[in-house]
Formats: sequence, structure tokens, C-alpha cells
Amino acid sequence: MKKLSIVFALISTSLWADELVLNDGSTIEWRVLEDKGDSYLVTPLRGEKKIIKKSDVKELRISKSEVNALAGATFTTEDGKFTIERATGKPINLLDQIDPKKGMVPGNNGKSTAEFKDGKNLFLNTAPDRGARFEIQAQLPPEYDLALVVDYLSGNTPMYMALSNPMAKWVVESGGEGTAILNYDKKPIGSDKGKLHGDMNRVEIIYMVRNNGFIVSLNGKEAASFNGDWKRLSGPSDWLPKKGGSLSIGLSEVRMIVHSMIIVPVVPGKK
Repeated sequence: MKKLSIVFALISTSLWADELVLNDGSTIEWRVLEDKGDSYLVTPLRGEKKIIKKSDVKELRISKSEVNALAGATFTTEDGKFTIERATGKPINLLDQIDPKKGMVPGNNGKSTAEFKDGKNLFLNTAPDRGARFEIQAQLPPEYDLALVVDYLSGNTPMYMALSNPMAKWVVESGGEGTAILNYDKKPIGSDKGKLHGDMNRVEIIYMVRNNGFIVSLNGKEAASFNGDWKRLSGPSDWLPKKGGSLSIGLSEVRMIVHSMIIVPVVPGKK
């Protein structure tokens, strides 16, 4: 059985609540959520703590928040061989630093667009076009957590998140069949974990990048991990940044809202 040690303690002043959506359609608004393996220990906004079986949970909804306050929590992979402690540096809101017109790189047909709407929500509208991506010009720390909160408005094709560190550039593909790492020894490594598709509502994806590897979580559950030789990673050129960017979001025939894009650096020695 997977040993997943992670505690959610999200503090938000947004309009959306953090919720567990149960299979019977009811919801529980929560303040703290602790992963206990087969169940969650829930501290609701009102009332006493309770245990909820994961098999009774249809969806975990995480609100838009300026800071994902998970610093110090740990995330352990399914096989128990790789543990990452969440970053504790000062969060940086990347949406405050980007220009939608400069960041959008159309693919072959050139019809994909990006714009801010409703304040600082980034709307991405991509044509059926491989290689369309939104590039982020950011100076990344060597180790970091990158947290995205997104909504699929339409489309069912995968999201291709291009990541980098001083040792490698690679892509994490998240779609309806699961999450894959592109590429390891020039081949994708895929699994049926971390499914992301168009009928999902607000989703939080966290990319935890460290010197010895990385872990990807989707709504608090492991989606993919890597712990090995960085030289064996190489991203497909169609989805890697072309303008010198350090990150990019690749989409094809998808309309998506990016509500939040927060990067938290790892500060050596800080607990």
C-alpha cells in the first residue's frame, strides 16, 4: 500500500472554497486535509474532524490561493523510495510577471491566443495544432515547487508542461490516460496515474523539482516521479520553449484558464 505523507493547510481569501466532493454528490468544505493512505483526516470549516475514505471521494477541489501553504510537509512516492519536503522559500506569482502577447507561441497554423481576463486569470485558447505553447520567461532556482491551479473549459487533449533545472529540460504530459515523462532514454515513461481531462473542474498540479529528481502531484495524489540520471532525460522539441523560456504550457485544441502559477524556491537549511 502506498505511503503518502502529505498535509494540506491551504489558507485562501479567494471566492472558492476547498472542497471534497463525495460520490453521493455532497461536499465537505475543509480547512486542513491530511492524507492517511486509504483515507483523509478532514478538519472542516465547521464541525469536528472526521475520517473520509478515499473510495468515497469523487473529486478534491482546491481553491485559487495566492500562496499554497504546504511548506514543510513531505510527499513520499508510491514505492516509498523517494521523499521530498515541500519548499519553504518566498512564493513568487509568475502570472504577475508575464505578458500574454509575448508568451504565446502558436504552432503550425498560428491561431492560438493568450490573454488575461477577470483580473489575473490567464486564458489560453489553442487551435488543433501541435506545438502551440505558452512560454514563461522566469529565472528558476535550482530546486523549486511549481504549483498551478487550472480549469479545462473545453478539449480533451493532454497538457504538456515543460520544466527545467541546471541539469536538464523535460516535459510532463498529463492527459485522460494518465501522466507521462517525456522522455527517458528518448522514450516516454507513462502510467495511468494523474489523469487530467476536459470534464475536470479546478485542478491543482504541483511539480516538486529537486537536485535528485522530481515528483508530480495532481490534486494531492502522485502522478509521476523521477529519481535518477538527469542526462537520460530529454524533452520532445515540439513542446520545449523556443524563445529561451524556462517553462512552458503546451496545449492543442484546448481552452484553459490558469488561475494561479506559483513558484516556491527551496532555501537550503530552511525548515
